[in-house]
Amino acid sequence: KLKIMLGRTDLVCEWLRGGIVDFGIVVDNVDFKGLTTEILKEGTFSLIQKKGSEANWHEAGVLTVEGKREVLKLKQKYNSHFNGELKIKMEIGSWGVIERFVESGIGAGFVPDFMFKANSKMRKYKFIEQKKLSVPYTMNLIRKADHYLPGRCQRVIDEFVSRAN
Repeated sequence: KLKIMLGRTDLVCEWLRGGIVDFGIVVDNVDFKGLTTEILKEGTFSLIQKKGSEANWHEAGVLTVEGKREVLKLKQKYNSHFNGELKIKMEIGSWGVIERFVESGIGAGFVPDFMFKANSKMRKYKFIEQKKLSVPYTMNLIRKADHYLPGRCQRVIDEFVSRAN
C-alpha cells in the first residue's frame, strides 16, 4: 500500500528519519544531514505579481515562507541590487497559499517555478526583477542511506520525474 503525504521539507526530513515515509521529493532549503539525496531537476524561485497590478511591491513588501534558504538569498540579492532591506509583508507556510494570495491581488509572492510549468497559470502573473532576484533551487529525492526503495516507490518517483521535466 502506497501512502502519499504532503508537507514542508523540514517535516519530510523528520518523517524520513522517524521511518514514517520511505522517501521524499523536496526542494533543497533545509539540511539533509544523514540522508541520501539525488537531484531530480533544477529551477528557480521568483517574485511574481498579478498581471495588471500597479501596487508598489517595494513599499508593500512581499509574501514569503518563513526564513528558508531561498528567502535569505532573496534578501541578500535585494540588498545588493537596491541598497536596502527587503520588506516582508507576510510569512506564510505554503507556496500554494502564497500563489493564491498573489492571484487575489494581496501582494507579490516568492515561489518556485515548478508551480507553473505544467499549466497556464503564469498567464495570470508577471515576474518581478527576475534576472536580479531569482534564486536557484534543486528538487531532490531524499531517503535514508540504508533504506531500500520498493518497486512501487520507484514507479512513483519515475512518474514524478517524467512530469517534472
